[in-house]
Amino acid sequence: MRSLLPYIIAGLIISIIISTNKQTVFETSLTTEAIQLQNNLATARTLLETICSFDILETTHYESVNVTCYTSDEKETDGTPFIDAVNSTVHPGLMAVSRDLDFLVGKEVILKGYGLYVVNDVMDSRWEHRVDIWSGNWKQAIKHGVQRSTLIWQ
Repeated sequence: MRSLLPYIIAGLIISIIISTNKQTVFETSLTTEAIQLQNNLATARTLLETICSFDILETTHYESVNVTCYTSDEKETDGTPFIDAVNSTVHPGLMAVSRDLDFLVGKEVILKGYGLYVVNDVMDSRWEHRVDIWSGNWKQAIKHGVQRSTLIWQ
């Protein structure tokens, strides 16, 4: 008999992605929000299939991190504020990580309580155990401040 643990964890991950997606606070339009939700649902399905076919305890990794927000302002970035480390244009759903987590660049991760993100950038070397969510709104980024969350990846 198969353990129910992978299915329970998969259900929790899907509920995190769908129902507590704080990322939409940073979205700028309904169209962007709908596209992000569609992407989240597709990724949730992929995660569910992956989790149910592998041993969840061996394939899933967790890291407690500080969560901050950044905007495309040259004061917060280098000289190319709208281009990330993998040379693509920044948009909602992207995340920068501290250099101790730079092995995640290019991967999809779940930030508990926020939703699904793609790691496309790295932060300044002074930070550790930290993720930075891209926001199109400076005031909302400041209001967010520093929060604690759990980063989940496979």
